[in-house]
Amino acid sequence: MKYATSIYHLCRPVDEGHAIALARAGYNDGADGTCFELAGFPPELRTVDVFRRIVAAVPLPSMFCTYRNDEFLGDDDAARMEGLLKAAEAGADFIDVMADLYDPSPDQISRSPDAVARQRAAIEEVHRRGAKAIVSSHIPDHPLSSDQVVAHLESEAERGADVCKLVSAMPSAADFTAGVEALARLRSSFDRPYVFLGSGTFGRLFRFTGPSFGCGVEFAVHDFDPSATYDQPTIRALRQSMDSVLWQAPGAGFSLAGLARPRM
Repeated sequence: MKYATSIYHLCRPVDEGHAIALARAGYNDGADGTCFELAGFPPELRTVDVFRRIVAAVPLPSMFCTYRNDEFLGDDDAARMEGLLKAAEAGADFIDVMADLYDPSPDQISRSPDAVARQRAAIEEVHRRGAKAIVSSHIPDHPLSSDQVVAHLESEAERGADVCKLVSAMPSAADFTAGVEALARLRSSFDRPYVFLGSGTFGRLFRFTGPSFGCGVEFAVHDFDPSATYDQPTIRALRQSMDSVLWQAPGAGFSLAGLARPRM
């Protein structure tokens, strides 16, 4: 059975050599792509040349992201996008654009017309440099209903996102159930790849559920590194789960594979 879901190796490198080593580790684990979170990556290394060597390290699609926990940039959204655009120029396949970029907002999605216009311009620049934009929000402090999830992702899509991403809290079984309902609705009606993930008590279980409902990406780790406080499953565990379940809900679903740059 072919899943629409890609497994991306989530990693947090601190320099070029570390990034290349992590990319190779994920590749050997069987990841479908690599997501480089740049929170600990020094700004002087965020150059087109450095990113180009990192992207070329393994024959997999690459995604680059950094949020307001960036150790060097903090809340400087302009500098954040400047660095991410260099990754796009260097050949990255996907660039993460926060849905509240230029306007820190509740539920990490801006409703400011000025900020949304600037986001659209940033997304257009990502496209001009040959990459796709994954517009994202992270809401770790409270759950969302199924209606809220769908509306949130639709708002991201309206900004020009190629992929829409949302992570919300799932502290209870009821929140997990609402999340599954949202995934089923997205699979049957959403018009582009979506990434809907959970955090908190039921978040880990939800990450094993997403592939059966067409979640475009599940993020996983090579190992549990104390330098990065990730609690995502390992690439090996997630792959084993997908190969064991072998079930998908009705509906088409979307894969990110067709959005990545061509490779030899």
